[in-house]
Amino acid sequence: MTILPSPSERARIDEHLSAVERALASTGVSEIQRRGVVDDLSAQIADMLAERGSSPSAADVDAVIARLDAPEAFAAAWSSSAPRDPSSTAPGVETAARVSFWCAVLGVPAGVAVGMIATTAGHDGGGTGFLVFLGSELTAIGAGLVARRQTLARAGAWIGAALIVTAVTCAIIWPPKASTPVQPAPQAQPPPDR
Repeated sequence: MTILPSPSERARIDEHLSAVERALASTGVSEIQRRGVVDDLSAQIADMLAERGSSPSAADVDAVIARLDAPEAFAAAWSSSAPRDPSSTAPGVETAARVSFWCAVLGVPAGVAVGMIATTAGHDGGGTGFLVFLGSELTAIGAGLVARRQTLARAGAWIGAALIVTAVTCAIIWPPKASTPVQPAPQAQPPPDR
């Protein structure tokens, strides 16, 4: 059962959670780790309020917050622990963002290059080039979505914007062709009877 405190009690809880987050930020804890701590603390507060009854009062909220560690205690616990490698906080974010970026950037030139090579070899260069471009852009979109889901900053939005610009550019370079009906091959005429 979810306990919903009144807006004034919720404001008191949010004030405590914000103080914890500020204290953690002052020690250099990453945003992802801070969100994790604050989310866990919020769940703990909800559980403690649920133990007190169905409609918590201001006194209940104050009693629960009084039982919690002070925000400075969170900062002290994090600052006294071993130094953290910032790249280990969200593994794969940087890799996914890089894959997305390079696939988006190299998708158009790779598609053009393959299209030109296929054309000189006597094949349909536009279709082949477009398939190379499409594959690289789909990879870029997938990696961008992974990076976006793991990134709390605006980097994912920039990756998405880059992909949209790339897709529009390619739609201009390779406009869709109207399909032409296939003409049946001429039938061989039987020799005339003599």
